[in-house]
Amino acid sequence: MKKIFLLALFAFTVNTAISDTAMQNEIAQYLPEMIRLYQQDVEEQDAKLVKYALIDIDNDGISEVLLVNDKYGQREEYLSAAGAVFSVVGGKPTLLFANNSRFDPQFYPPNVFRNGGSCGGPTICQTIVILQDSLPLHKFSSMDVYGEFDDGHLDGKEINKAEADKFLAKYVNPYLPQAEYQEPKLNWIAIPKNLR
Repeated sequence: MKKIFLLALFAFTVNTAISDTAMQNEIAQYLPEMIRLYQQDVEEQDAKLVKYALIDIDNDGISEVLLVNDKYGQREEYLSAAGAVFSVVGGKPTLLFANNSRFDPQFYPPNVFRNGGSCGGPTICQTIVILQDSLPLHKFSSMDVYGEFDDGHLDGKEINKAEADKFLAKYVNPYLPQAEYQEPKLNWIAIPKNLR
């Protein structure tokens, strides 16, 4: 089974974990669907998500849900332990990203998630999600082989290198980290065993 790696966050102002019981109870009803979406995305049917935390990552007033699986938990007090990040808007959980052992997820304030790494041999893959109101505004993916652009998609449509460069220049490059890496401490809550 793949291990869950780090969700790197760079310096940003963030509301710390929400411990409100009502919010936790509301999120608990969505956990089975979140677990299903996570397992489907990472193709790990035996991956067990065991803890979650609530945090407003992008400071829009809506808490995202971070989950960690049973194979990664050495730093569970930190956001870096997250193996999946969801939003719940309008009663619907949306998977923002799920992590695997080859990728290195990062968050660039105010609203850019990037998850990327080796996808075999000389090939580097990345997925970038731009958030707006805790939902994906844009989803970009690309693949480079030997450092050269090979394939790209934006919001489900195939794009060329020029279109990929334009997207990166507008949405990602301005937010590349300029500050030191920081992680807020979180209040992780155990997922009930009957839901794992």
